[in-house]
Amino acid sequence: MASSSAVALLAMSAQPGGEPTRHTNDDVLARLAAIDHRLHQITTHLAAVDQLHSQLDDIRANLETLIRSLRLAEPARPTAITNARTIR
Repeated sequence: MASSSAVALLAMSAQPGGEPTRHTNDDVLARLAAIDHRLHQITTHLAAVDQLHSQLDDIRANLETLIRSLRLAEPARPTAITNARTIR
């Protein structure tokens, strides 16, 4: 069997000219194998992206919870209006 780069190159190459060409069964099978290999690569990359997206959602939720907790735990700070009243 041909190497994956050769199969991929075969799958991407187009016949020049407007004449239809006949492909042997081996050509068709090689192209299908290249397409299958590429789809597998894409699927693998998409799974990794989905996993990262899920992890980022978890991090975002944890940060939101932490920020809410910190806001509830800190003492009330005087606002600008309160500061202006105490200065007078």
